[in-house]
Amino acid sequence: MFANYLTVALRTLVKHKLYSAITVVGLALGLAAAILIGLFVRNELTYDRGFTAVLRRDVVDDDYFTTLDVPVLAGRVFDRRFAGDAIPAVDKADPMRSRRAGVVLNRSAARRLGYASPEAAVGQPLVLPGNVGAAPVDLTVVGVVEDFHQGSLHIAVEAGFFVQNPSDFSQVLIRVKPGQMPDALRLIDDAWRKLVPDQPVPRLLLGDQLRTVYRSETKTGQMFAAFSGLAVVIAALGLFGLAAFTAERRTKEIGIRKVLGAGVMDIVRLLVWQFSKPVLVANLIAWPVAWYAMRHWLDGFADRIALNPLLFMAASLSALLVAWATVGVHAARVAATKPVAALRYE
Repeated sequence: MFANYLTVALRTLVKHKLYSAITVVGLALGLAAAILIGLFVRNELTYDRGFTAVLRRDVVDDDYFTTLDVPVLAGRVFDRRFAGDAIPAVDKADPMRSRRAGVVLNRSAARRLGYASPEAAVGQPLVLPGNVGAAPVDLTVVGVVEDFHQGSLHIAVEAGFFVQNPSDFSQVLIRVKPGQMPDALRLIDDAWRKLVPDQPVPRLLLGDQLRTVYRSETKTGQMFAAFSGLAVVIAALGLFGLAAFTAERRTKEIGIRKVLGAGVMDIVRLLVWQFSKPVLVANLIAWPVAWYAMRHWLDGFADRIALNPLLFMAASLSALLVAWATVGVHAARVAATKPVAALRYE
């Protein structure tokens, strides 16, 4: 999904010029568009007769939530049809003149502020402190969106609010239609060169940023995959040798069983089952160890999946299949030996 997102830092690009130059599914401007770069601040919001909460603040535009497909839980998100959503600029002639704007909360922020539900938060008043020498901004909650991660999954989603403040826009987030990334990059470069010809395009693919964030997990996964593969190969070779030795040692026994009426499949099933027992015992020992190790690793994530027993069963089945394939080859070869030759075997 994030392979089709990229961020472009800008100060002088004009939004409507980008719209006319680039064919994209969505376009969002704002500091919050740089999801994994951490360009955000924390602000105090005053609510409910003077109580104050410190929340994460992200500056976004009308298209931000649409571009990221963020679910809306209650109310609405910013819309250019509502001019009052954006924070007005400070009146230089009268800096203390009151200002009003809309605000969007995430689910965690609505909960932190004490609202019983997302619907209960819509329409409620909040106050955002102004800069030094400027009046605070009276905010009205226009909507509540679902929590979504703007960084590593190791960190819980912060309670935060979103405002529109065009003077703070510094990033563009672009979602490109699948398969059209080369064309989109070329159009972006052309638009940038027309507006800022002396500066290179400082763009980043969110897929690359995600790979950077989870670099340690990727390396850990690769290391475990390599060692797991090596362990499987060593175990299979050992089992192969043990099966060959056991089958050869029991050649005469197998010949007697065949004389007494045992078929090839009966012999194969006998040997395969005998080798399956230690594999099953090993899995019963490995399950608790693997469960504990995985649970300890998952504790490092704020949002984590539940350990599904089917995963352990699938691993056990894979081990059994390897054992059956390894033992079955030797068992079938010995079982196919003529009884006379088997009885003469020393």
